[in-house]
Amino acid sequence: MIDFRRLSRKELADNGLSFKTAAEADLFADIITEELEERVGEAITKAVGEEKSREFELCTTQEEEAEWLRKACPGYPEIIIEKEKELNREIMEYRDRIPGVIGNAPTELKNMTIEEMDLSLRSLNCLKRAGLHTVGDLLEYGDLSNMRSLSQSCIEEIQNRLREINSRKEEKPKD
Repeated sequence: MIDFRRLSRKELADNGLSFKTAAEADLFADIITEELEERVGEAITKAVGEEKSREFELCTTQEEEAEWLRKACPGYPEIIIEKEKELNREIMEYRDRIPGVIGNAPTELKNMTIEEMDLSLRSLNCLKRAGLHTVGDLLEYGDLSNMRSLSQSCIEEIQNRLREINSRKEEKPKD
């Protein structure tokens, strides 16, 4: 099957999908990549026919696959784009139901300042230096490990505080 590039955590975050842990983000990226491969494969099979698509399975290198696609299914780039858009629409529609996503925080939480998070001075200063002022900014930032001078212990502190704050907001009774 066609080898698709796996989405990075930053790309997921850019699409509004920030996860509580890197492992959850990586797992979700793997699942999405597999789903895209499956959908594209089905669409190509539908376009060229079942019998012709079996020839694709005989390809042993990416070069052979690319050559087969160019000859048997010249419209495959459009199929890939269409299926990517379709999958992205579904992800955005159902993202509130995806376990581990923290990017769907309520507006009240997103507007909370990072000072209100009660973080250590080092964590707070790193976030400010990166230009982050609210929880919303922090959720949109993506992979904290790329932030200058932010240690693993600071990252864990920030993630733990986000979980605590989010769980407190969820437990609050609605008026």
